[in-house]
Amino acid sequence: SMIQPNDRLLIVGEPPVLKSVFKAIKRQLGQFPAPYGKNLYLFVDMNVKTPVEIRKLIKKALFLHQKFTYRIFIRVIHPRDITALNEIKQYDNDDINIVIDYNTVIHPRLISHDVEAFNIGLVIVDAHTFAQKDYRQMLYLSGVPVLKLSDKPIETLSETVVPITNNGAVNMDLEKVSTAIFDISSQLGLKLTLFDFLAEEDDDSGVIEHFENLSDIFSKKFHIVKSAYNPIRSLKKRENFLQCIPFNEELLPHRWHAFLTTDMHRLFFKLDEYHQIFIPTKI
Repeated sequence: SMIQPNDRLLIVGEPPVLKSVFKAIKRQLGQFPAPYGKNLYLFVDMNVKTPVEIRKLIKKALFLHQKFTYRIFIRVIHPRDITALNEIKQYDNDDINIVIDYNTVIHPRLISHDVEAFNIGLVIVDAHTFAQKDYRQMLYLSGVPVLKLSDKPIETLSETVVPITNNGAVNMDLEKVSTAIFDISSQLGLKLTLFDFLAEEDDDSGVIEHFENLSDIFSKKFHIVKSAYNPIRSLKKRENFLQCIPFNEELLPHRWHAFLTTDMHRLFFKLDEYHQIFIPTKI
């Protein structure tokens, strides 16, 4: 149905999902990283990255900066290579802010401070930073999406991937973050693909129906790929993609806690070679 000005809607369902529908109705695509924040933020640790790796990381972040058209803050910690540091400083302008911390001891809480101080809506990190439990917990508490970049080129991304598995709680979380998934796919010009890894006896109609409703609202199509194979092995056969993952407390424990599980959500690090965006389920 066409929603007209001054119409009143009575909708019934889970409160978090209803909030997602409300946001979808009230806005158009092209607002991300709103409502989480306004600006982008890249975290660079010169202790764990070579100058070549840092150049590649910044290049990818600046590509995203052009796509989302918001200011970007680049926080550099443990500056040690003067040549690389001077090269980074040259990027500083009205839209690209370079912030350097010369302290020898850095607490993960620094990211939370910056998120609030700079009105950050998307934090960009490398896989090494996200792998550290303290940083991962602090990123979760910051309440904004986190884009974990891999070594693959970001300019050649062709699709966003959303796995649907037998974890019912995660599938419900996918509905909560679905508007952000559509928005990200739209702004980056990516095809949106839902991978249905559920067994035939499992009911996946709720998640897919929710995405179909948003597809009509946003006038953006998505594709469904059904697979009965191992989800991680199936996705590893694809060339390059951005995986969308609900950011909840299941991802916070040490990685070794997940080795005895078959839950793809908790085994997210098995796809570290691909770009992944973690979207908080609560705003």
